[in-house]
Parts: sequence; structure tokens; C-alpha cells
Amino acid sequence: MRVVATGYDSRMELGLFLKKYHGFIGFSVFIFALAILLFVVGPEKIIAAIGVEGGYLLIFVTALIGVSAFTSGSFYATVIAFASTGEFNPLLIGLTAAPAMAVGHTLFFFLGIYSQPLVGKQVVMRLSEWMYQRESKWAAPAFAYLYTAFTPLPQDFLMLALGLGGTPFRRVIIPVLLGNVTFITLLSFFVLKGFSL
Repeated sequence: MRVVATGYDSRMELGLFLKKYHGFIGFSVFIFALAILLFVVGPEKIIAAIGVEGGYLLIFVTALIGVSAFTSGSFYATVIAFASTGEFNPLLIGLTAAPAMAVGHTLFFFLGIYSQPLVGKQVVMRLSEWMYQRESKWAAPAFAYLYTAFTPLPQDFLMLALGLGGTPFRRVIIPVLLGNVTFITLLSFFVLKGFSL
């Protein structure tokens, strides 16, 4: 009797676990299957099958999905794989990926704005002071451009901080967009030059 009850409890616990973590498990299976596909078929054949037009579309989609620090690795891997073929223009890769990245990171900016009441007035006031008590009102946009253009660090934290600090959206979206174009273009260019040596 006890064995049957334990078995039933184990199945219930397994069912609850699968129900609770089904998204993570599905994503892990997808990544594992993709890794096997890349190993068996090879990235060159996959990129050749997708083609140039499909490649730019795939870059746009992965840039849109890879907005978080946890998912940006797949985006950078996609850019490196496509740039290494020599079939894709680095500037076009940057111009394709940058708007999608900016749209994705905008979510974190507005999350920061709407999180202000939850975070607490002192934290928001300190961030606001840091943003606005600089010699120029362009300190935050300049920092946003430099951060997005020349570091591979996650942009979601930057956008969250800018939103929490109360920086106007119109003042940061263009520097972030230009920073993304700069970074992706430079990354694609250096990958292309590295593989052509």
C-alpha cells in the first residue's frame, strides 16, 4: 500500500514539476536539438540553405528575441555565423539587427519607468540625480551610446536604469539605436576580416 502511494506521489510531483517548468524544459530541448543539428549538418550548409535574404530575416528575429542577458548569446552566435561566411554586408547586418534590438530593449526601459513606485523613492531620486546633475543633459544619452556601441555587456540593465532614473525616452532611443548599429557592424566587420585572413 505504501509503495503504491509513494509511486503516485512521485508521479504527481513529476507532473507538477513538468507543469511548472515546461517553458524552461522546452527551451532547453530546443537548444539541445539545435546544437545537435549544427554539429551534424554544420553551420555552412544551414546558412547556404537559408540564403542571404532569409539570413537577414533570421538576424532580425534573433535580435528581437535576444533582448535579455540570458538570451543574447544566441543572437551574437547568429551574427558571428552569418558574418563569417562573407556573404553578408557588415553594415546591413548592423542596420537589420539594431532596430530589433532597440525595440526589445525598450521593454526594459518602460519596465524601469513603471517600476519606479515599487523600487522606492530614494533609489529613483539617486538615479535621477546621477542622470541629471551632470554638466550636460546629454550625459545619459552619450553614456548610452558608448555603452551600447563599444561593450558586449547586457543592455537590459542599462535600459532598466535609464527608465528608473527618469531619462526621457526620446533622449535615449536614438543613441541606443546608433550604438547597436555601431556595435553589430563592428562585430560583423571584425569577424569577416578575421575569417578572410
